Amino acid sequence: MHNTAGKSPVQKSWHETPFLLNILESHNDIVSCVDLDETHIISGSRDTLVQVWCATTGSALMDLRGHTNTVTCVSLLSVEDSKHLNAELSGSISEDTGPRLALTGSLDCCIKLWNIENGSALRSIYTFSGVTALCYSPSHSCCVVGSEGGKLETYTFLEESTNPRFSIKTFEDSVSHIKLQNENLICSSLDGFISVWSMKGTELSRLFRSDDLVPETGHVIRCRPILSLAVNSAYPTIFYGDEGATVKMLTWKTGCVKKLRNHVYDFGITNAIFATQSFLLSSSINLDTGVSSINIRSLPECNYLGSLNVSGIERIFCLAATEDQNDKSLRLIVGGTQLMLLETRKIGCRRSPKKDSLLKPHFINEFTLPAGDSEDDYSSSSEEELEEDEDESANSNETVNANESSQRNSWCTIL
Repeated sequence: MHNTAGKSPVQKSWHETPFLLNILESHNDIVSCVDLDETHIISGSRDTLVQVWCATTGSALMDLRGHTNTVTCVSLLSVEDSKHLNAELSGSISEDTGPRLALTGSLDCCIKLWNIENGSALRSIYTFSGVTALCYSPSHSCCVVGSEGGKLETYTFLEESTNPRFSIKTFEDSVSHIKLQNENLICSSLDGFISVWSMKGTELSRLFRSDDLVPETGHVIRCRPILSLAVNSAYPTIFYGDEGATVKMLTWKTGCVKKLRNHVYDFGITNAIFATQSFLLSSSINLDTGVSSINIRSLPECNYLGSLNVSGIERIFCLAATEDQNDKSLRLIVGGTQLMLLETRKIGCRRSPKKDSLLKPHFINEFTLPAGDSEDDYSSSSEEELEEDEDESANSNETVNANESSQRNSWCTIL
């Protein structure tokens, strides 16, 4: 399985690239969402807390308190977007960029705009439905919100009114993700559909819905809950993961879908996926051992480069990454039962030798092969099935902490 013969020079280079691992002492419950840029990390959890970290040192900077239920989505506004929104909120233009801003959403039906430098909530909007996804559109200075009820709504922080500027019921189940791809919004849901929208002011106009997907090689595309979604501004492709063993690549203008192997066996689930300029990162889990890993592919070719085994985190629920455009080095933040910061050794210094460790990618030959049809009929692993497997494992292991077992028993409630 891990034979490295026949690898390309790029694959061999990745096999020799160590990652520095730092476990961040963070939340008291499962980490449900993360985001990061070159300077900051933000994480949200079922414990209702939002935490801000220094991306270069891994040190905790600020706790953001105010949500009363699971935090489902977090978004860091860039320095430029923060400056622009600060100016609009204050009504004045200044050379001072103002504080960095972030958005969060929760099952408490609230979205909040934060000053992450002093921990204050600048705005809070009650949406009357649990918030499951959000995305900030800087060109329209508004927040697009997805709800448990399948609605897409747009909100602005520039008015006293907290009513949505636009609202549409577009899915039959919860909105799972909203991503901005250039000027289009890419949305997914737990009913198994993806839609693409254009924005005109604060209104949305649908361009595409994945009702009739065209498999690239005749593989059946089953409609399963979409658990992860990634886009790249440089390419029109949409990447998504579901309760199947593969990652799907959707070209929405043609409706064509290609599958990429993401699990060694025919059963698996892809809870997290992220695309940088040059890399596609996707979570994977070995259902026999319970070990999670991150599979790395190059973009735009999607050639498999290697995998990182991440022990101690159990199932990976969320991940985000930044890429240095000069040397293609990566920094990743990964959330599950723990919060982990990983980076290729050349871009980071050892922050804490006692806590840090090195991970070396390994190569799995099966991931270089075309995805087959084996998952088409029965090879899906639902949240409920994984929950049962994890419960059985917990009951058979006398060393499992009771609190950890309780966390696993209710994982499905956050998705």
